[in-house]
Amino acid sequence: MIFKNTKDMKAIKILAVLAMVMFVIAEVGDGIRGFKDGWNEADEQAVLKMHAPFTLNLKAENALVLDTLKNQADGKSLPYVMDRAEVDGLTYPAWYGWGWLLIIPFALLYLYGFYCVVRVILSVSRGEVFTQENVRRMRFFAYPVMVGAFVLELHQWMLYDYMASQVMLEGYRVASYTLKNPLFCYVMLALFTEIFAAGVKLKEEQDLTI
Repeated sequence: MIFKNTKDMKAIKILAVLAMVMFVIAEVGDGIRGFKDGWNEADEQAVLKMHAPFTLNLKAENALVLDTLKNQADGKSLPYVMDRAEVDGLTYPAWYGWGWLLIIPFALLYLYGFYCVVRVILSVSRGEVFTQENVRRMRFFAYPVMVGAFVLELHQWMLYDYMASQVMLEGYRVASYTLKNPLFCYVMLALFTEIFAAGVKLKEEQDLTI
């Protein structure tokens, strides 16, 4: 579908440019945060000559005798509980390093998917919206991102479960693993991609009947 109306084209181009800017800012921001986290973890491992400390979520038992902190203003003791602990010296599983190798193919597909999204935005800015090429490009972005996020969460859950089995803290139990990635958003992205694909197919069928 190609838009010929000048006002429609101008509005579409503005929206496409804004979408590209917001998308690039979001992706670059995530990339910078990921790079910093990886750099800090590598630096900690170099200093400690071991894996970085691992963070576990905690849940206080009902019969817990609360620890206390001292209030410097009035000298009273204030009870507190912990909801997480950073544990050093835990044994990492043998598959830990190999597990990250699974992410490499998805990272490459993600980069290609990023390129495809840019192509989609450029295509929309030219007025070419409902095309099979745009459907393929969106699928190349949506599905690798979704599957990669699921694989990463599975890897992190297995690692968390392995680490939690090594820890016992009186008055607490290790809480269940919590998701780090917005998996629902990735599923919705894939769903909207398929809705877009269905719309393109319907548009093509309507064009054939005219």
